[in-house]
Amino acid sequence: SYTLTNGKKTVFEYVKIHKDFTATSIDFHNHVLFEIDSEIKEFEYSNEELDKIKCIMDIGFHDDWGEYTDFSVTNGKVSGKKLENGSWEIKVDINNGRFDSDFFYEVKFEKEFSL
Repeated sequence: SYTLTNGKKTVFEYVKIHKDFTATSIDFHNHVLFEIDSEIKEFEYSNEELDKIKCIMDIGFHDDWGEYTDFSVTNGKVSGKKLENGSWEIKVDINNGRFDSDFFYEVKFEKEFSL
């Protein structure tokens, strides 16, 4: 699912639930949240620039321990373009930057967001 909220800032939120992620039936979700100035019609932010749009990636494992992990994202790219119908075409390819560990997570999607 996704949401788009308009005001002084335009806020984009994307959530994807993966049911039965493993044989132990742990549910897993990806959650991405970022904002841009409402006047912007097209944008592209990469790596450290993602801090300007307060890009956050939340990776959640819903199990007996209830582990959730939030990351301020500084690796990857987020871009978008406002379409004539008022919707947004959004492309996201981000990760937590932990390339050499067991805790590397990435989120990639291309979606049209609308109010």
